Amino acid sequence: MEIIYEYKKKRRQFGRKPQFSPTEPTTLIDSKPTPQIAKQFVPLNPLNVGVQSMPECAAKEVNTAVKDFGERGMCHLEGGWPQDVNPTKIDQKQRYQRRVEKDTEYVETLRSMSDISDHYVKQNNALDIYETYFSNKKDKDSKKGAKGRSAAAPGGKKTSNIDEVQSVVKLCTESSAATVLTVFKDVEQKQRRSVSSLSWHPTDGKKLAVSYCAPQYEQVENMNMNSYIWDVHNPNKPELALIPMSPLTCIEYNPKETPLLIGGAHNGTLFVFDTRRGSHSVDYSHMENSHNDPVYSVSWIQSKLNNEVVSISIDGKMLFWDIRNLGKPFEEYNLEITAANKGYTGLMGGMALNYDTSYSTSKFLVGTEQGIACIFNRKSKKQDKVEKTYFGHHGPIYAVQRNLFFNKYFLSVGDWTARIYSEELKTPVMETRYDSTYLTSGCWSPSRPAVFFTTKQNGELDVWDYLYNQDRPLVSVKLSDYALNTIKVFDGRYLACGAADGSVHYLELSSDLSNYVDGERQPVDSEKRILEAMLERELQRERTLEADRIKREKDRKRDEAQEQEKLKKQEANTQHEQEEKMRREEELNKLTDEYWETVQAEVDTSVVSATEETTD
Repeated sequence: MEIIYEYKKKRRQFGRKPQFSPTEPTTLIDSKPTPQIAKQFVPLNPLNVGVQSMPECAAKEVNTAVKDFGERGMCHLEGGWPQDVNPTKIDQKQRYQRRVEKDTEYVETLRSMSDISDHYVKQNNALDIYETYFSNKKDKDSKKGAKGRSAAAPGGKKTSNIDEVQSVVKLCTESSAATVLTVFKDVEQKQRRSVSSLSWHPTDGKKLAVSYCAPQYEQVENMNMNSYIWDVHNPNKPELALIPMSPLTCIEYNPKETPLLIGGAHNGTLFVFDTRRGSHSVDYSHMENSHNDPVYSVSWIQSKLNNEVVSISIDGKMLFWDIRNLGKPFEEYNLEITAANKGYTGLMGGMALNYDTSYSTSKFLVGTEQGIACIFNRKSKKQDKVEKTYFGHHGPIYAVQRNLFFNKYFLSVGDWTARIYSEELKTPVMETRYDSTYLTSGCWSPSRPAVFFTTKQNGELDVWDYLYNQDRPLVSVKLSDYALNTIKVFDGRYLACGAADGSVHYLELSSDLSNYVDGERQPVDSEKRILEAMLERELQRERTLEADRIKREKDRKRDEAQEQEKLKKQEANTQHEQEEKMRREEELNKLTDEYWETVQAEVDTSVVSATEETTD
């Protein structure tokens, strides 16, 4: 039972409002300590106690249930007409349709069905609370302002390259990012497989071919050999499985005939797949005429029927194939250098290949196991098909690619650095700083000239923008605890990175890195001018340094030759002095012997004379 008593009092009974004023302090109570109790006081040691004012939080992960989605199609054929109506005659069909449309039952049925359809259609009219409704106006205003700024500076003066660089730097520093959209997990869960290669569908970018093999190309018994084609909008299940007779180490879409794919296998053979004819390969090469080691890279080359491919391996062979007859390659070359003036002689193992038809249809850029990048000319009339060699890496080169805007410059990735070369010099024009871990792959951006990507062994993806910074990457993303083996870019907007645990990360780049605004690609004329000036400046600097190195080398050789000539002269003078000394010693010895012989003869003569006198 609850008892409540209310106290009621009128406002006038509260009393006057208190007023406070400052006064001098006065002592009210002075309490002295008791001596007997003070003797019992014992001071304690200092004690520090930490108190956390914020609540403790724990990180937890929840994996939602995965639903399997499937695609179904229906083929509708014309039918259901009465027997007195011939579907092949249009006039009979039209008369029957007009008669049915006038039927009241047909009208009522159509009205009832339209009400149901309208009800369910309106259910999809949901409001997107995250949609930005006024982005177009803001973008247009920013474009107008940027256009006005780039057209002329205050005072009617045109902007310089410095202003353009500053605008690019400001754009990069504001919103640079690489966002992971989804992750494709390997269907094989019993054995860990590594992603060995990636290839985008050449046209739409919605399909991604992924090849899998054992980590470090090891031979594993009873391993799943399938590779897959993934739909980027369905990460739960691959769209198509590719079934070879050996695990694929590389794969590539045909740029013209998109249903065709070529794959290089662990046993050195090639497999041709046609997505229109199912999962199994339509043809494959014979082992006795193929590579002796795993195929590290394969590429389609330009031909009249788009049916020729080239493959390389660390066995030093470069094979050219016609997919209509994979029994034997129609051309075979060795990646071998015989000329002594190229800095290296011997056979080289190919690991990375780049073929760019906009540069040449007969020249191939090859990265080798020896850390040498070389240009292979298929139509060279010389016996040595390797025209040029480029040095600098301390280990195998895992990726090479020409810049899509400036073909004479190319990127190579190996050991701890990524290097940019010019065809005119053997040494790199520019290079990244040495990283603490190995670099495994890399490529250029097809939409921005100064942007390129590198993957590392610790699972990180680095996005470099050389207009912004040459010392460190603009964006660095940790994607996996395993090494990232390969990377491929589609249209400059989307990235795919394959890891050693069999996962493929699908990423989207921000607008400043992809150069896309509202889905439209922006011009890069100013960036091309700035990058070209930068590369030409570095090229001129390297030429000057190279000329200085050559001059120092000539001076050193000249000094060595003069030193050797001087030593030869000293040796000749020393030898002459020794010979002269020996000659004098011989003459002295000869004179000494002659003197003693004369003395002895005189002694003998005097003895004989004395003996004769004594006898007389």
